[in-house]
Amino acid sequence: MPSKKLTAAFVRSAKAEPGDERTFYWDEDTAGFGLMVTPLGHRSYVAQYRARGQSRRYTIGNAAKIEIDVARKRAKKIFGQVADDRDPALEKRRAAEAAQHTLKAVCERYLAREGEKLRTTEQRRAMLERLVYARLGDRQIDEIRRSDIHTLLDDVEDTRGAAMADQVLALLRRIMNWHAVREDDFESPIVRGMARRKPEEHERDRILSDDELRSVWLTAEKYPGPWGQFVRFLLLTAARRTEVAGMTWDEIRGNSWVIPAARYKTGYKKGATDVILPLSSAAKKVLAEIPQIQGCEFAFSTDAISSSSWLMMTCACRSVRLLIWGNAALSWSLTPIRSVAIVFT
Repeated sequence: MPSKKLTAAFVRSAKAEPGDERTFYWDEDTAGFGLMVTPLGHRSYVAQYRARGQSRRYTIGNAAKIEIDVARKRAKKIFGQVADDRDPALEKRRAAEAAQHTLKAVCERYLAREGEKLRTTEQRRAMLERLVYARLGDRQIDEIRRSDIHTLLDDVEDTRGAAMADQVLALLRRIMNWHAVREDDFESPIVRGMARRKPEEHERDRILSDDELRSVWLTAEKYPGPWGQFVRFLLLTAARRTEVAGMTWDEIRGNSWVIPAARYKTGYKKGATDVILPLSSAAKKVLAEIPQIQGCEFAFSTDAISSSSWLMMTCACRSVRLLIWGNAALSWSLTPIRSVAIVFT
């Protein structure tokens, strides 16, 4: 292997030897510090050393992005760690492997691989980012204990209600079961009996009374746009929050709202068609209150570019409930509006 006095000028011009898959140029001044060059012209700084009887090569970084003096200092630091009976290359590899097994990394892989099969990928991602990652995201998934899950659910239940805690539990259970299928030694810490609600409490048999509906409407009228209009449009159409949040002006055709099959709850099924929802004069009046921003296709938007997310609209609905009923509102949602519509159809 050739030895050279490595300088910035030499690094810029260095080429691989003919026939070599990789050529190493070792620095004459700092033993073990070198430059690796490939036939395609890629150059990287490396540090070569022996640790516990084995030869190791540590890649310091891309020579096009790191000054040679900086790379040489990093090499000397690596050699200092070796002198302290450490193995920097092995530690680097183990750190990279550990980063692939954090709860956040596993969740992101799950969403990447299974996302196309799910209608609510972005909602699930938002739930994880908002409620899970801050507490458990950087933890190794196989080190997360049942007590850690309970502590997380306690916090979610105290701040956002038992229903949200159960949604978080269900999502984590699915992700951990997915991971367990792919790992030899992983066992999910989630077991039966961890849910915060009884099975009968999951049933959507709650129907808002006339007085409750009136209170929601009057409060939403005073709420700033587009949140207030969003809640009132929900009341008038009994549509789902995700459907209303993603509504575009092009979907409004005369006295009808045409919901594309791809955005409807059952639209992912083969052969599904667009859903036509008649609009009352009151619903059209609510839409007339919303300014149509040039260049923005969405009816309910906060930045004049994109649709208002499901999460933001959910927060608006929750705020309206809190204004009317206080913390007791956490025990129910605006979902019962759809039940009211079913009753009267």
